[in-house]
Amino acid sequence: MFLQLKTFFLLIVGISAISYQQSIKCGETKEGNRQANESVIFTFNALNDYDQVYLEGCKSTHDIVLEIKDSTGHLIKSQDDQPPNQPRQNGGECENRFAPDITIPGYVKRGQQYTFVVKGYRQRHGDYSVTLVCETLTYPDEIPSTTPFPTQLPTSSPTSYQDDDEECSRIRKPWHLLSESERQLFINGFRELKKIGKLDYFTQTHADRGIDKHNNAGFLPWHRYFIWELETQFRNLGGDYKCFGLPYWDWSYDIAQHEYNVADWQILNSGLGGAGNKDNNYCVDNDGWDSYTPYNNDNDVNCLRRKICGESGEISCAFWGGGGQASALHSLLSDEYNYGDDDDKDYRYWLETKHGAAHVRIGGPQDKGGGHLGSTSTATHDPIFYLI
Repeated sequence: MFLQLKTFFLLIVGISAISYQQSIKCGETKEGNRQANESVIFTFNALNDYDQVYLEGCKSTHDIVLEIKDSTGHLIKSQDDQPPNQPRQNGGECENRFAPDITIPGYVKRGQQYTFVVKGYRQRHGDYSVTLVCETLTYPDEIPSTTPFPTQLPTSSPTSYQDDDEECSRIRKPWHLLSESERQLFINGFRELKKIGKLDYFTQTHADRGIDKHNNAGFLPWHRYFIWELETQFRNLGGDYKCFGLPYWDWSYDIAQHEYNVADWQILNSGLGGAGNKDNNYCVDNDGWDSYTPYNNDNDVNCLRRKICGESGEISCAFWGGGGQASALHSLLSDEYNYGDDDDKDYRYWLETKHGAAHVRIGGPQDKGGGHLGSTSTATHDPIFYLI
C-alpha cells in the first residue's frame, strides 16, 4: 500500500512536467492546451528537400517559447517573443507577439529529422496552435552558372569560365589597395546579387549542416570553390563585371596599422559598414547598410549585426596571439612540418583557427551575443565574409 501511495504521489507531483510527443507534417496545424511547465514535442521527418522550414506559433493564446533540436537532441535554436520589427514569416498579422515563429537554419534535406518543442514562459499556460510551413523558394530567371548550383561534390573535371577576352584573368587584390571605384564595384555587385536572389543560394549552402566543410581537410578546397563560384556570379552580371576579380582582406595590414583596435581597422571604414551600434542591437547603420536585410536572419533582429571585440569589455575575445601579423602567417605557410602532422595540428588546422579569429574579431563571439560574422551558420550575411 505504501509503495502504491508513493507511486501515486510521484505521478501527481510530476504531472506538470510531462512532455507529450507527436509527429507533425508540412502544412499541418497542431492545437491543444498546454499546462504550466509542460513541454509539447513535435517530431518532423523531412520527406523532401526544402529551402525553408518554420513553425508558426502566431495563433497561440499565451506566452510560449519555441525550440528546435536536431536528431541527436542537440538544441539548435530557441525563440521567445516575436521581435516587434521582424515581420511574420507568412507576412500576416498577429496580435500576440509573445507567440513567435521559429525557422530551421539553412536548407532542410530529405530524410533529416528535427524536433520542435513548445514550452511556456514561467508559469504561463493556455491554448497553443502551431503550423509547420515548408517552402521551396522561387527565384527570378536564373543567371547561368558554370556548373549546376550548388555543387556539394567535385565535378568529374574542372569547369572553366569562358572569357571572350583572353586577358580576362582572375586576379584578387587586397581590399586596402583597391581604388574607391573598385571597392564600390564590389559593394554594388554584392547588393545586386542579393536583390536578384543569387546571394541567398550562397547563404543557404554555407549554413547547411549536412555539408561537412569545417574542421577537416575539406575546409580549404570547399571554400576555394565556393568563392570561385561567387566570383563567377559577379562576372555573369556583365558590363563592368565581365573581368571582375573578387578582392580579399589582408588582415595583417590592419593589424600593422592599428594593432587590435578593431574599430579603427580600414576594413570597417571603407564602405562595408563599421562596427554595430550598441544602442541599436549592434546593427550596422552607416555606409548605407542600415537598409540591408539579411536572408533568413537568425539573430532575431532584421539588420546586419557586428559586435566587434572590445565591446562590452570583451577585450580578449579571439586573441590571435600574434597570429594575425604578416610574419606569423609567413611562418605558417613556409614551415614544412605544418603539413600533414599526425596529430591533425597541421597547416589547415592553424590556418582555419586564425581565419576563425578574424571572423570573431569583427562579428563578436557567438556565446556573447555576437553578430552574424561570429557564427558559421550566419557568417555569409556579412559582405566581409567573402573577403576573409
